[in-house]
Amino acid sequence: HNHVQRFPLRKGDMVIWDFALAHANFENRGKNLRLIQFIRMMPEGTLADNRNPLHVLKDNPDLLRRVESMRLSQKELQMLGLKRH
Repeated sequence: HNHVQRFPLRKGDMVIWDFALAHANFENRGKNLRLIQFIRMMPEGTLADNRNPLHVLKDNPDLLRRVESMRLSQKELQMLGLKRH
């Protein structure tokens, strides 16, 4: 499509967009797992979905093993919602 744009990112880069914007992901050509973090902002009490990253990992043992193998720092784990601040 003429309107598709790539956003090549380096380690530590961030992209912020409105979720209503059509978006997709390109193939991960690196050898490492690609981590993403979704941040949703809305008025308190409006979010019915109480899933958090820890619940997702508990439900997916293969993903949990891959994340554990990355040996993330405490700060990285906190940023991904995997450890309390």
